Amino acid sequence: MKEKKYIETEYEDRGNLKKDSKEDLLIGIGEYWGCFYLANPHRFAMDYLKYKLHIFQQILLYFMMKSDQFVFIASRGLGKSFLTAVFCTVICILKPGTKVIVCAKQKKQAEKVLTEKILGELYPQSYALRKEIDYKGIKCNSNQVLIPFKNGSSIEVLASSENSRGARCNVLVMDEFRMINETIVRSVLSPFGAVPRQAGYLTNPRYSFYREENKELYLSSAWYSDHWSFSKWKTTVRDMLTKFDSFACNIPFTCSLEHGLNTKKKIEREMDAEGMNYATFLMEYCAVFFNEADDAFFKSSVINPCRDSVDVFYPPTAEEWIAEKKKKKIEQSWYMPRVNGEIRILACDIALAKGVANDNSSFLLMRMIPDRGKFKRYVVYLEAHNGMPAKQQAIRIKQLFYDFGADKIILDTTGIGEAVWEFVRESNYDEERGVRYDGFTCFNEDNRVDDLSKRTGLPFVYSMQPNTEINSRIAVSVRKLLADKDLILPMNDREAKILVTEKIASLDLDLDEAAYREAILLAPFVQTTIMVNEMISLRHESKEGKIRLFERGANRKDRYSSLGYGVFLSNLIAQEEGFGDDSDDILFLV
Repeated sequence: MKEKKYIETEYEDRGNLKKDSKEDLLIGIGEYWGCFYLANPHRFAMDYLKYKLHIFQQILLYFMMKSDQFVFIASRGLGKSFLTAVFCTVICILKPGTKVIVCAKQKKQAEKVLTEKILGELYPQSYALRKEIDYKGIKCNSNQVLIPFKNGSSIEVLASSENSRGARCNVLVMDEFRMINETIVRSVLSPFGAVPRQAGYLTNPRYSFYREENKELYLSSAWYSDHWSFSKWKTTVRDMLTKFDSFACNIPFTCSLEHGLNTKKKIEREMDAEGMNYATFLMEYCAVFFNEADDAFFKSSVINPCRDSVDVFYPPTAEEWIAEKKKKKIEQSWYMPRVNGEIRILACDIALAKGVANDNSSFLLMRMIPDRGKFKRYVVYLEAHNGMPAKQQAIRIKQLFYDFGADKIILDTTGIGEAVWEFVRESNYDEERGVRYDGFTCFNEDNRVDDLSKRTGLPFVYSMQPNTEINSRIAVSVRKLLADKDLILPMNDREAKILVTEKIASLDLDLDEAAYREAILLAPFVQTTIMVNEMISLRHESKEGKIRLFERGANRKDRYSSLGYGVFLSNLIAQEEGFGDDSDDILFLV
């Protein structure tokens, strides 16, 4: 006999019916079905609301209802928001007067649980849900997003900020809780549950002792193990295994494959995508918190606090440049205004060979901004190319130099970088834009540069010839700048996506154009995330007072190299400018 994919509860007609139909209804709800569904909320979701739930969703829904503390670490594509919406509607119906608050770092993200999942997906499909919700009381505006139920329950969205102090609820749902500041969770959000639900049965002396505990649900993808979200997960696991009503679980991508929520081909494409390294795959798809090795030189606990910038640079496409080339510079759409005393750097690490097993060329844009007697460095853009020809790389370097309004370039001119360096020193014609660029030369000593290039070339380039000592100084300097929060990076791409999606939603674009714009707007943040994962995957050794960094397995470090070169040149400039920046002179012995 073939097993049903979605099971409905079997039942028999009652034999103790009364003549009073109202009394029969109350007995049926109070003594039979009410108790049964409170004990089996997954059955209620499928029987009454007609939701179709996979077995893992039924199990999770059961523990959501039974646990006071619930932590769910989900892989990408597992339907976490859908399950959250199902739980919110089930508890609001089964427990009249329940107040549910949904929070996320960005309020718009939390609103999607109500607007897209409950009202957009569940509400049209479930006749019973439409009967339970007070449709006239629904509020979806910039000030309030609220879904009221006819039995006195409600689901509301609040911002994860100080402005939400004083709110009260019986169920607090924190979506992507790893993105929420721990201090906000402890001092603002958790106090929401100060007062338990005032259920009607409490007026009956027989049951007045039975008071419910309020619930906190933490849902997220995995993150780095030094983050507070990992501590919360560990605490919940410990409580689950001892005496408290807690539950925690991690579900990897294999579950979504098993139930058809994702496809093997899509997972394989993601695994082969640029920047999908070991750490990223563990966190995004395996629902595993990533722990750096003991010999990792860069720690996520030091890097991630520096990832809070939304001010990034977007170079123009060839079409945009041609359309706006006659405009004044400050009127061009890609123009990034300067501040007084600012210096801009383009840092380049070069590779030529094509293929996933080979390195990338990496181009990084950095702003040096004076701040209280020193320079703060802001990374505003990063791009990488695999197998781009040397001449094309030289043209791209000059495009970025002029688009960004850079002052200096630092270029690795050794080894395979020498081929690109030769083209940079020449005059180049840009066929895409229809312009010719002058040849560049170096402002530091490079005995490979001929006299003609020295006389006629524009002296914008620092010819970088790294060695063991220089690489060691770079590594130490980058780590110190991060520790001092003097090296600022673009925010995490998952957080940036919330802002980007909101921005694109305000535009009238078709699906293809919207997807293209989203990819362009997210690119600097995604590339930075790849760079950060490269950095924390680097191993190190100390020998004779010098630090040597090397890759782990198939990981790369080309994006880190461009960052290091930018920091190296910025330190030289800071010293020349008399800012007393000593970050390049300090050596950590480890």
